[in-house]
Amino acid sequence: MINTFNNDKAHISVKWHIQLVTKRGLSIHHLILVKHESTGVGHYISILSDGRYICDCCMPSNLGIPCRHFFRAWIDVQNLPFHISLIRPRWYQDPGAAVELAPAECRTHELGPQEFKLPMRTIRSAFASNPLDSTSHDATPPPRTQTLPARDVFHNVQSAIPPLIAGIQTQEQVTELIQSLETLQCVVRFPLQQIN
Repeated sequence: MINTFNNDKAHISVKWHIQLVTKRGLSIHHLILVKHESTGVGHYISILSDGRYICDCCMPSNLGIPCRHFFRAWIDVQNLPFHISLIRPRWYQDPGAAVELAPAECRTHELGPQEFKLPMRTIRSAFASNPLDSTSHDATPPPRTQTLPARDVFHNVQSAIPPLIAGIQTQEQVTELIQSLETLQCVVRFPLQQIN
C-alpha cells in the first residue's frame, strides 16, 4: 500500500519521534508544533542541530520532499534554513547537479556559509532528506560487490532515468530504449569472459 499523505491526521507519536532521533545520535535543536487552524491537527517537527529536520508525518523520510508542515514552520520561524539537498536527487531535472554548493535560504534572505553548514560528511540528498537513514554516507563509493539497500538502488536509478528519456516522443523510440536497456542488462549480468 502506498501512502499518498492525503490524510493529515496520520503521524507517529511524539515519544517515538524523539526516540528515533536520539537513538541515532542526532540532537534536536528545536521541537516545533505546527497546528492546522481549521482542523486542529498538529504535527511535530524536529529541527536538528545540523539544519536537517524530521517531521512526524514521515513524508520527507519516505518521499524525499519537504512536507507542508516544514514550509509552514519555514514561513514563521526566523532563520529556519531550507537547502535544496532536503529534496532527493530523483526529483531534480538535473540529477548530477552539485547541490551541496547551493546556498541555504531563509524566508527573508540567503544564509552565508558561516550561518548554515552541511554535516562534515559528504552529504547526499537522500541523507539530508532522511536523517534517520543509517547507511554509510562516506565520500568513497562502495565496493562493487557490496549489497546496497533497496531504497538507495531505487532512488539512484530514478535519478538516472530522466536524462535517458529526454526527447523520446514516439513508440519506436520507446521500443529502441527498452531494447538498449535489455541489451545492457544482459551485458551486465553475463559479461564477456576474456579469452587467453
